[in-house]
Amino acid sequence: MCVSELGCVKDQDCQGAGWICVRNKCDCGDGYVKQDALCVNVTVALGGKCNTSGDCAMTPSGQTTRCLDGVCWCKGGYRPTAEKQDCVPKVRLGGMCNKTEDCMNPSGNRRECWQGVCSCKAGFRPTPNKKDCVKVVIGGWCNETRECEVTSNTRRCDNNVCVCSPSYVPSRKNDNTCLKVSNYNEFCEEDHQCVSANNRCEVPKCTCKKGYRWEEFECVNCQGRLIRRKEKSNRRSICRETIFCTVIQEKFRNNIRAHFCKVPWDKQYRYNENLNISGGSKPSIHCAYNSDKP
Repeated sequence: MCVSELGCVKDQDCQGAGWICVRNKCDCGDGYVKQDALCVNVTVALGGKCNTSGDCAMTPSGQTTRCLDGVCWCKGGYRPTAEKQDCVPKVRLGGMCNKTEDCMNPSGNRRECWQGVCSCKAGFRPTPNKKDCVKVVIGGWCNETRECEVTSNTRRCDNNVCVCSPSYVPSRKNDNTCLKVSNYNEFCEEDHQCVSANNRCEVPKCTCKKGYRWEEFECVNCQGRLIRRKEKSNRRSICRETIFCTVIQEKFRNNIRAHFCKVPWDKQYRYNENLNISGGSKPSIHCAYNSDKP
């Protein structure tokens, strides 16, 4: 009678190497296949294809291997030798390596083989015991600029403190990001990124603050005064400080930029160089009344 047909209760009831008791019948265990009345060892070498970890052979140094994604591979904390004949311990921080897979990585994707040495990735630094890597934030302690870098050239290590590089400012929404400073009409994400005087960020560009307008090279204050300028003139605008009005719209007529103003008594007035009107007890203004709302 074939061994495989023998009834059993436990593995010891099955005779011969590789036999185990499966559902009260003797059968070949993991790493063995039936050949005639025998179970033959067919364990897979390192790097070979497998279905379960039981298919994988032990290495010459006595290390067990596992089936990972259908391939026999070294267990956690170990790496294959260059010839893939054995498994050896992974390299700690500061040790020599050939590739990132050689390095121990207990906390996920924080290490790499950099210039032949197991190192923390850019943006991370070693813990004091050099067993792990931790993220370096702006204002945090650092040894070198590489530990600060998240995006190239945006951060640097200055006197052992991680700071934004020149021409960059810390984000107020993300404490680990530096934003490039911007001038008027340049790309922006946050207000303090706009460094030109009296600018603010109206995503995606820097623009003048409310009550200011761009005049040649700067944002000038339009609150409480009327600004006039001929369209084709290169001279600066003339601001009349005595006029109490807020520009709410502008139009062009006869080569003159006409500003529509809202005055204290809440009517619409339009600038006109040639007219001066007074409103009784109201302050004198240099705006002509305009019956057509802008």
